[in-house]
Amino acid sequence: TTLESSPRLMTHYATLVARTSFHIFIVEQSLDGRKFNRGKLLNAGFDMARDDFDVFIFHDVDLLPGVRGEPKHVQTCDDLGELYAHVPRLGPMHIARVWGRYNENPHYFGGIVAFTRQQFVKINGFPNNFWGWGGEDNELYSRVVRKKLTVQAPIGCVLSFVLDYWLGYGSLLTDLFGCRGTIRDLEELELEEKLAVLRASKWKCTVKRELLKEHHRTWKTNGLKSLYYEYVDAESLNDCCTKITVHLGPNGHWSDARSSLERSEIPTEVSSSPQPQTDRSQASEANGSVDQGHGEEKRAPQDASSSDETHEEALAIQ
Repeated sequence: TTLESSPRLMTHYATLVARTSFHIFIVEQSLDGRKFNRGKLLNAGFDMARDDFDVFIFHDVDLLPGVRGEPKHVQTCDDLGELYAHVPRLGPMHIARVWGRYNENPHYFGGIVAFTRQQFVKINGFPNNFWGWGGEDNELYSRVVRKKLTVQAPIGCVLSFVLDYWLGYGSLLTDLFGCRGTIRDLEELELEEKLAVLRASKWKCTVKRELLKEHHRTWKTNGLKSLYYEYVDAESLNDCCTKITVHLGPNGHWSDARSSLERSEIPTEVSSSPQPQTDRSQASEANGSVDQGHGEEKRAPQDASSSDETHEEALAIQ
């Protein structure tokens, strides 16, 4: 995903939550020659902003919420802005459930999810070791279930799913309940098309199943508690949006050997114990900048095998 979609995301998000105080952090992975690591990027974004905000919306940067005045096929229902401004006290809110693509899978928990600070810390955040597309959202759901948190979903989507399951015509009611046409995927690929592209490329997480099997042994330590990254740079895009670049580095886990963008997947250095957590950058809501208030700035090392592509995830915070 490139930054090209970021201005559109900022415009749409600002329209949706104009009634609340918010800041968007776009967290970018450095040119490190490794696969995209969505979970670790979002953990880093949370870590840098955790002391200044109460609600955190973890948002794919290529999912664009619709706003009034857009073409009908991406026009939002009146409730979508309420979902973005909602404080999910009863349990994490799966905002992406309004998207029809994954409505038939009750265990899907990706795309756009909202947590309070306490909820996200309780589950130890995302896993840090899913290099490549897929798996980290499955693990996130397992953590939510293990800590007995109740996933909240937009009421229209719940009604549609129940009606479809029991009566067989829930899909006819999705527009009525506002469950379709509210989020646009800027990749403009159907699910099967996207999976085909991933299978033919080097972007997929090739050890997803093996990592998910480790959940019961590793979830308490693999996440916020073992998070290591290096702050590289921050750029204020406007008063309500900051782009932050971080160097993720290895996790000291066997999956590091599968993180390379090269098809040969050359093993990376694996340390014998988790590296210490980096000093947190303090996020400033007032000026949209990141202040390095913990000593000397850490710079990511230049990797001779670096790719020309960067990877981003948006962290929209109230």
